[in-house]
Amino acid sequence: MLKHQLIRVLLPGPLRQHFDYLLDTQLDPVLNGDPLLSASQASIDDSAATPHQVKLIGLRVLAPFGRGKRTGIITALPDSTDCPPEKLKFAQLIDSQPAMTDSLQRLCLWAANYYHHPAGDVLFHALPILLRKGQPNQLPQTIHWQLTERGKKVSLNVVKRAKKQLEVMQQLHNLMQQEQPDSPVSQTIDEQLLRPAGQSRQPLLALEEKGWIESIERPAALDLPEEAPSSALTLSEEQQFAVDSINAKTQSEDKDKGHFAAFLLEGVTGSGKTEVYLQAIETVVAQGKQALVLVPEIGLTPQTLQRFRARFRQPVVVLHSGLTDTARLRAWQAASNGEAAVIIGTRSAIFTPMQSPGLIIVDEEHDNSYKQMEGFRYHARDLAVVRARMEKVPVVLGSATPALESLHNANTDRYQLLKLTHRASDAKEPTKILLDIRSCHLNAGLSPTMRDKIRRTLESNQQVLLFLNRRGFSPVLMCHDCGWLAQCPSCDAKMALHQNPHRLHCHHCDNQRRLPETCPDCKSENMVPVGLGTERLEQELAQTFDDWPVLRVDRDSTRKKGSLDKILQQINAGEPMILLGTQMLAKGHHFPKVTLVGILDVDGAFFSGDFRAGEKLAQLVTQVAGRAGRGELAGEVCLQSRQPEHPQLQGLLKQGYNSWAQQELELREQALLPPFSHMAMLRAEAINADSAKKILQPMADCLKQISSGSLMQMGPLAAPMEKRANRYRQQLLIQADDRRSLHQAMAILLNQPWLQPANSRYRWSIDIDPQDLY
Repeated sequence: MLKHQLIRVLLPGPLRQHFDYLLDTQLDPVLNGDPLLSASQASIDDSAATPHQVKLIGLRVLAPFGRGKRTGIITALPDSTDCPPEKLKFAQLIDSQPAMTDSLQRLCLWAANYYHHPAGDVLFHALPILLRKGQPNQLPQTIHWQLTERGKKVSLNVVKRAKKQLEVMQQLHNLMQQEQPDSPVSQTIDEQLLRPAGQSRQPLLALEEKGWIESIERPAALDLPEEAPSSALTLSEEQQFAVDSINAKTQSEDKDKGHFAAFLLEGVTGSGKTEVYLQAIETVVAQGKQALVLVPEIGLTPQTLQRFRARFRQPVVVLHSGLTDTARLRAWQAASNGEAAVIIGTRSAIFTPMQSPGLIIVDEEHDNSYKQMEGFRYHARDLAVVRARMEKVPVVLGSATPALESLHNANTDRYQLLKLTHRASDAKEPTKILLDIRSCHLNAGLSPTMRDKIRRTLESNQQVLLFLNRRGFSPVLMCHDCGWLAQCPSCDAKMALHQNPHRLHCHHCDNQRRLPETCPDCKSENMVPVGLGTERLEQELAQTFDDWPVLRVDRDSTRKKGSLDKILQQINAGEPMILLGTQMLAKGHHFPKVTLVGILDVDGAFFSGDFRAGEKLAQLVTQVAGRAGRGELAGEVCLQSRQPEHPQLQGLLKQGYNSWAQQELELREQALLPPFSHMAMLRAEAINADSAKKILQPMADCLKQISSGSLMQMGPLAAPMEKRANRYRQQLLIQADDRRSLHQAMAILLNQPWLQPANSRYRWSIDIDPQDLY
């Protein structure tokens, strides 16, 4: 290798380019400390890299940039550079082995190309925060203790007066007697087992000073379940067919690799989709491979983790934003080195490296939480399919209400459709009742019929779930005398009133402020809350049904660590109660004692301008209704509406989700809307509306010239919520009949020399396959 090796580096940030640096191969501490770097890693850009190239590509470096230094990743070793020699700077290696697998690096670069996002930003999005900051990719160490040769010969009677020291010596002597005589490695005990919480290290240090025990550092081991694994459940014919179909693709003739296949597991709520996942994973784990399971929300992770750890003896790790940076890195490493057999995580876990991938599962695949809405705007469900194809493993997308894009892929044989049409354990589908509340007097948001049903359910020692997708005490604070409304000063939105703590809170920009003592316009003290939020409904339910507890489940009530677990424990105890919540309660939870579900307001989506609003409403209603009657008792769902004749609602209740979805697909095809066309959204934000529009107008003009009429454009127009967080928002929607022409146009646009990256004065972004047009 040359003394000064030229390297090409990707850095995190908005710049869509590589940077060239020099590497001093004779003086770099990593190279000199570990000259035999891994030669098993393939080049990111060139699979035919020479041996010395393979050693460097994919490694992290600390690279000078501006006045400081940034962590970068080597992507190529060019023979020449356009950078003047006098401006080339030296970078320093951080790793001796790449932090990511070659297949994961390829996935990141594919995603950067598809979503038209800077490749450096995507690569670093896939790394844990500590690795982005340049910290070493080393396993955390724990202190273990073992007997020395001298200590093995010591009689325990010698230390019988020092009780703490005697306990340590007894544990270590017992371990020594259990060892295999021929074992060359002496067994050790974790210090935490020798020194229970709250006890000092003094007995250990005293024994070490005597030369009887010694400490060593070992990589921290993952926790294994102490209890025997739970038994698999007996499968129905439909479940067994699904498991067999998946298993047929997890193993090829050479028994080392599987086959790519995409399955859409469409199962009614309570049909046992999780058991299908578990038994498919058991096959994969028995082959020594790993499974990646994506869930849409952190709130689902604890119960999913509990069920998976109860089934497997191998380590199961979780990855989500609620973990500390250290815990997240440790789980990431366990997946990367093969320690963890099962990885459970939210959206970003799709970028978790796996040593031996065998299966990818996306639970509740329809959920919008899988779409990243800021920065790198990827869709984890779609990347799961791409990654499975790259890894040559099957992927399972599961849902009771599949996204219309997924159903279309099944209709066109891109996905294999697996159906579960019956609930597990012969549980019956809940009865659905539509309540017309146009002429009803509502008390606490409840019609008389709904109140009667709630009381009868509670008196029968069963549980009630009420769904209201508005957190806070009230959506609006109003002056009763002059009509003033509490408006967010930073957004085109009203501020919600919250009681605990007592404040006004904008749910769009997170602006919070104290309640005014008097009306800012007329100085009246007659300020009243308007509308119903979960806090207010909880308060009024507690007064109306004072003999039973009311548990509220929303982002506010579950903000503290462990609070959701405590609430779920109370619910699962089975006592009669009212569960009140937002979408957090609608996603995948299993409450056997819930026999009545009340949806208090289903009309909001009818007035939306988003073409996906009907789909989201149908999914939400079906998912919430699916919480009823999941046990032995029959369930009932009551929907309150002021639009009971609306065709969307009537079609859903009479035909069910699948039939409704197929009709909706026909309407989408007639209107040439996704999935029968392809979209991109260009968004711009600035301190005033004219500046935001000036950002997009040249882009719109350029796209017209590029496409020659093959693209349809809408805009630039003000976003439905034009002002948000003190910035004015404009957007340009681009639509094409075929995906290739759309992406070609985007690539040409982004290569225009006049196109400037976002800065502090204005921001712009591109969103491929946008899920939210607001």
